[in-house]
Amino acid sequence: MNNPVRESLITLVMQHLGNKEYEVCLAVWFNRKAAGYRMAYLLEVAKEFDNLEMVHEQVNSFGLGAVKTLHHWMVSPARLEEILSKSNPADAGLRKMFGDFEVLSILPEPLGKLALEKFGADFVLPDGAVKCWYLSQAEWVKYRSEGGHYILNSRPTAAVSILVDSADFGQRKGIMFSPDVFSGRWSPNTAAGMSDRTWHQDWRQGKPGVFVFAGGRSYRTVAFEVVSLPSFSSRIVHPNPDHMYVQVLLKAE
Repeated sequence: MNNPVRESLITLVMQHLGNKEYEVCLAVWFNRKAAGYRMAYLLEVAKEFDNLEMVHEQVNSFGLGAVKTLHHWMVSPARLEEILSKSNPADAGLRKMFGDFEVLSILPEPLGKLALEKFGADFVLPDGAVKCWYLSQAEWVKYRSEGGHYILNSRPTAAVSILVDSADFGQRKGIMFSPDVFSGRWSPNTAAGMSDRTWHQDWRQGKPGVFVFAGGRSYRTVAFEVVSLPSFSSRIVHPNPDHMYVQVLLKAE
Protein backbone atom coordinates (compact mmCIF):
# COMPACT_ATOMS: atom_id res chain seq x y z
CA MET A 1 0.00 0.00 0.00
CA ASN A 2 1.39 3.39 -0.96
CA ASN A 3 2.03 5.92 1.76
CA PRO A 4 -0.19 8.99 1.18
CA VAL A 5 2.42 11.31 2.71
CA ARG A 6 5.04 9.99 0.30
CA GLU A 7 2.67 10.48 -2.66
CA SER A 8 1.97 14.05 -1.55
CA LEU A 9 5.67 14.83 -1.24
CA ILE A 10 6.41 13.38 -4.66
CA THR A 11 3.71 15.65 -6.12
CA LEU A 12 5.34 18.65 -4.46
CA VAL A 13 8.86 17.69 -5.55
CA MET A 14 7.70 17.21 -9.13
CA GLN A 15 6.32 20.75 -9.07
CA HIS A 16 9.66 22.02 -7.85
CA LEU A 17 11.60 20.05 -10.46
CA GLY A 18 9.63 21.92 -13.10
CA ASN A 19 10.42 25.28 -11.51
CA LYS A 20 12.99 27.06 -13.66
CA GLU A 21 13.88 29.58 -10.91
CA TYR A 22 16.24 27.10 -9.25
CA GLU A 23 17.59 23.62 -9.89
CA VAL A 24 16.75 20.98 -7.31
CA CYS A 25 19.54 18.41 -7.22
CA LEU A 26 18.37 16.43 -4.18
CA ALA A 27 15.03 15.88 -2.42
CA VAL A 28 14.97 13.79 0.76
CA TRP A 29 11.94 12.71 2.81
CA PHE A 30 13.38 12.18 6.27
CA ASN A 31 12.29 11.24 9.82
CA ARG A 32 9.56 9.16 8.17
CA LYS A 33 8.53 6.92 11.09
CA ALA A 34 8.22 9.80 13.52
CA ALA A 35 6.25 11.89 11.06
CA GLY A 36 3.23 9.61 10.81
CA TYR A 37 0.50 10.57 8.39
CA ARG A 38 -0.19 14.15 9.48
CA MET A 39 3.26 15.70 9.34
CA ALA A 40 6.20 15.43 6.97
CA TYR A 41 9.82 16.54 6.79
CA LEU A 42 11.41 17.39 3.47
CA LEU A 43 14.93 18.55 2.65
CA GLU A 44 15.65 19.93 -0.80
CA VAL A 45 19.10 20.85 -2.06
CA ALA A 46 19.28 23.55 -4.72
CA LYS A 47 22.24 25.42 -6.17
CA GLU A 48 20.75 28.86 -5.56
CA PHE A 49 20.17 28.56 -1.80
CA ASP A 50 23.28 29.52 0.18
CA ASN A 51 21.96 28.84 3.67
CA LEU A 52 19.73 26.42 5.51
CA GLU A 53 16.29 27.95 5.25
CA MET A 54 12.79 26.75 6.10
CA VAL A 55 10.82 27.78 3.05
CA HIS A 56 7.36 26.34 3.76
CA GLU A 57 5.47 25.11 6.80
CA GLN A 58 1.75 25.12 6.04
CA VAL A 59 0.91 23.17 2.90
CA ASN A 60 -2.72 23.99 2.17
CA SER A 61 -1.64 26.02 -0.86
CA PHE A 62 -0.10 22.89 -2.37
CA GLY A 63 -3.25 20.81 -1.93
CA LEU A 64 -1.38 18.08 -0.09
CA GLY A 65 -4.35 16.51 1.65
CA ALA A 66 -2.35 13.74 3.35
CA VAL A 67 -0.09 16.24 5.14
CA LYS A 68 -1.23 18.69 7.81
CA THR A 69 2.13 20.36 8.37
CA LEU A 70 5.23 20.18 6.22
CA HIS A 71 8.60 21.11 7.66
CA HIS A 72 10.48 21.91 4.49
CA TRP A 73 14.10 23.02 4.37
CA MET A 74 16.05 24.30 1.39
CA VAL A 75 19.84 24.22 1.40
CA SER A 76 22.75 24.57 -1.01
CA PRO A 77 25.12 21.66 -1.78
CA ALA A 78 27.92 23.46 0.08
CA ARG A 79 25.74 24.05 3.15
CA LEU A 80 24.65 20.40 3.15
CA GLU A 81 28.32 19.37 3.23
CA GLU A 82 28.78 21.58 6.30
CA ILE A 83 25.78 19.99 8.02
CA LEU A 84 27.03 16.47 7.32
CA SER A 85 30.56 17.32 8.48
CA LYS A 86 29.20 17.77 12.05
CA SER A 87 31.23 20.94 12.45
CA ASN A 88 28.31 23.00 13.73
CA PRO A 89 26.46 21.81 16.89
CA ALA A 90 23.44 23.88 15.84
CA ASP A 91 22.79 21.38 13.02
CA ALA A 92 22.72 18.34 15.32
CA GLY A 93 18.92 18.20 15.48
CA LEU A 94 18.59 18.06 11.74
CA ARG A 95 21.34 15.46 11.40
CA LYS A 96 19.52 13.16 13.84
CA MET A 97 16.54 13.00 11.47
CA PHE A 98 18.74 11.67 8.66
CA GLY A 99 18.69 8.20 10.17
CA ASP A 100 15.35 7.31 8.58
CA PHE A 101 15.03 8.78 5.11
CA GLU A 102 14.18 8.11 1.49
CA VAL A 103 15.73 9.91 -1.47
CA LEU A 104 12.87 11.06 -3.69
CA SER A 105 14.96 12.66 -6.41
CA ILE A 106 18.66 13.16 -7.06
CA LEU A 107 21.01 14.72 -9.59
CA PRO A 108 24.39 13.58 -8.22
CA GLU A 109 26.81 15.86 -10.09
CA PRO A 110 26.33 19.07 -8.04
CA LEU A 111 26.57 17.24 -4.70
CA GLY A 112 29.69 16.95 -2.58
CA LYS A 113 31.48 13.83 -1.37
CA LEU A 114 29.73 13.60 2.01
CA ALA A 115 26.27 14.09 0.48
CA LEU A 116 26.91 11.37 -2.09
CA GLU A 117 28.12 8.98 0.61
CA LYS A 118 25.02 9.71 2.70
CA PHE A 119 22.33 9.92 0.06
CA GLY A 120 23.67 8.98 -3.33
CA ALA A 121 25.56 5.68 -3.23
CA ASP A 122 22.78 3.86 -5.05
CA PHE A 123 22.69 6.46 -7.82
CA VAL A 124 26.34 6.62 -8.85
CA LEU A 125 27.40 4.95 -12.08
CA PRO A 126 30.43 2.62 -12.14
CA ASP A 127 33.85 3.84 -13.20
CA GLY A 128 34.16 4.10 -16.96
CA ALA A 129 30.49 4.97 -17.49
CA VAL A 130 29.62 7.90 -19.75
CA LYS A 131 26.22 9.59 -19.74
CA CYS A 132 24.55 10.26 -23.06
CA TRP A 133 21.41 11.37 -24.84
CA TYR A 134 19.62 9.09 -27.29
CA LEU A 135 18.32 10.68 -30.50
CA SER A 136 16.07 9.02 -33.05
CA GLN A 137 16.99 9.45 -36.71
CA ALA A 138 14.66 12.46 -37.02
CA GLU A 139 16.04 14.02 -33.83
CA TRP A 140 19.60 13.44 -35.06
CA VAL A 141 18.89 15.42 -38.24
CA LYS A 142 17.49 18.26 -36.12
CA TYR A 143 20.45 18.08 -33.75
CA ARG A 144 22.94 18.49 -36.57
CA SER A 145 21.05 21.36 -38.21
CA GLU A 146 20.30 23.31 -35.01
CA GLY A 147 23.36 22.57 -32.91
CA GLY A 148 21.50 20.49 -30.35
CA HIS A 149 21.51 23.12 -27.62
CA TYR A 150 18.27 21.71 -26.22
CA ILE A 151 20.13 18.58 -25.13
CA LEU A 152 22.25 20.55 -22.69
CA ASN A 153 19.10 21.58 -20.83
CA SER A 154 17.80 18.06 -20.33
CA ARG A 155 18.88 15.14 -18.20
CA PRO A 156 20.82 12.35 -19.93
CA THR A 157 18.58 9.53 -21.11
CA ALA A 158 21.14 6.70 -20.97
CA ALA A 159 24.66 5.80 -19.91
CA VAL A 160 27.18 3.30 -21.22
CA SER A 161 29.78 1.66 -19.00
CA ILE A 162 32.57 1.34 -21.54
CA LEU A 163 34.17 -2.12 -21.70
CA VAL A 164 36.00 -1.83 -25.04
CA ASP A 165 37.18 1.30 -26.88
CA SER A 166 38.99 1.19 -30.22
CA ALA A 167 42.28 3.07 -30.46
CA ASP A 168 40.69 5.83 -32.55
CA PHE A 169 37.42 5.84 -30.52
CA GLY A 170 35.66 4.81 -33.72
CA GLN A 171 33.90 1.89 -32.01
CA ARG A 172 32.67 1.39 -28.49
CA LYS A 173 31.19 -1.55 -26.62
CA GLY A 174 29.66 -1.29 -23.17
CA ILE A 175 26.85 -2.06 -20.74
CA MET A 176 23.67 0.01 -20.94
CA PHE A 177 22.26 1.92 -17.95
CA SER A 178 19.02 3.88 -17.78
CA PRO A 179 17.83 6.45 -15.22
CA ASP A 180 14.53 6.34 -13.41
CA VAL A 181 12.52 9.23 -14.87
CA PHE A 182 11.67 10.72 -11.48
CA SER A 183 14.27 9.71 -8.92
CA GLY A 184 17.29 9.75 -11.20
CA ARG A 185 18.49 6.34 -9.95
CA TRP A 186 20.70 4.62 -12.53
CA SER A 187 20.15 0.89 -13.11
CA PRO A 188 21.66 -1.56 -15.59
CA ASN A 189 19.20 -2.61 -18.25
CA THR A 190 17.79 -6.12 -18.38
CA ALA A 191 16.76 -8.25 -21.33
CA ALA A 192 13.09 -7.79 -20.45
CA GLY A 193 13.40 -4.10 -19.63
CA MET A 194 15.14 -3.04 -22.82
CA SER A 195 12.10 -3.92 -24.94
CA ASP A 196 10.44 -0.75 -23.62
CA ARG A 197 13.36 1.49 -24.52
CA THR A 198 13.08 3.71 -27.58
CA TRP A 199 16.68 3.01 -28.56
CA HIS A 200 15.98 -0.74 -28.76
CA GLN A 201 12.65 -0.36 -30.53
CA ASP A 202 14.21 1.89 -33.19
CA TRP A 203 17.07 -0.57 -33.74
CA ARG A 204 14.71 -3.55 -34.10
CA GLN A 205 12.69 -1.61 -36.67
CA GLY A 206 15.82 -0.98 -38.73
CA LYS A 207 15.99 2.70 -37.79
CA PRO A 208 18.95 2.85 -35.41
CA GLY A 209 19.40 6.17 -33.68
CA VAL A 210 22.43 7.97 -32.30
CA PHE A 211 23.84 8.30 -28.77
CA VAL A 212 25.41 11.71 -28.13
CA PHE A 213 27.90 11.27 -25.31
CA ALA A 214 28.73 13.89 -22.71
CA GLY A 215 31.72 15.65 -24.23
CA GLY A 216 30.31 15.67 -27.77
CA ARG A 217 31.17 12.33 -29.38
CA SER A 218 28.28 10.73 -31.32
CA TYR A 219 27.76 7.04 -32.03
CA ARG A 220 25.27 5.15 -34.18
CA THR A 221 23.74 1.97 -32.75
CA VAL A 222 25.10 -1.16 -34.44
CA ALA A 223 23.77 -3.97 -32.27
CA PHE A 224 22.50 -5.02 -28.86
CA GLU A 225 23.03 -8.35 -27.15
CA VAL A 226 22.40 -9.81 -23.71
CA VAL A 227 25.60 -11.09 -22.09
CA SER A 228 26.53 -12.86 -18.86
CA LEU A 229 29.05 -10.86 -16.83
CA PRO A 230 29.29 -12.02 -13.20
CA SER A 231 32.54 -10.04 -12.82
CA PHE A 232 30.75 -6.83 -13.79
CA SER A 233 28.26 -7.29 -10.94
CA SER A 234 30.97 -6.52 -8.39
CA ARG A 235 31.42 -3.04 -9.90
CA ILE A 236 27.90 -1.75 -9.28
CA VAL A 237 25.73 -1.20 -6.22
CA HIS A 238 22.64 -3.02 -7.46
CA PRO A 239 23.66 -5.70 -9.98
CA ASN A 240 21.16 -7.69 -11.99
CA PRO A 241 20.43 -10.84 -9.94
CA ASP A 242 21.16 -13.17 -12.87
CA HIS A 243 24.29 -11.21 -13.89
CA MET A 244 22.81 -10.78 -17.38
CA TYR A 245 23.37 -7.34 -18.91
CA VAL A 246 22.49 -5.48 -22.09
CA GLN A 247 25.60 -4.78 -24.14
CA VAL A 248 25.60 -2.23 -26.96
CA LEU A 249 27.99 -1.96 -29.90
CA LEU A 250 28.38 1.57 -31.26
CA LYS A 251 30.09 3.10 -34.29
CA ALA A 252 31.21 6.72 -34.44
CA GLU A 253 29.27 9.08 -36.68
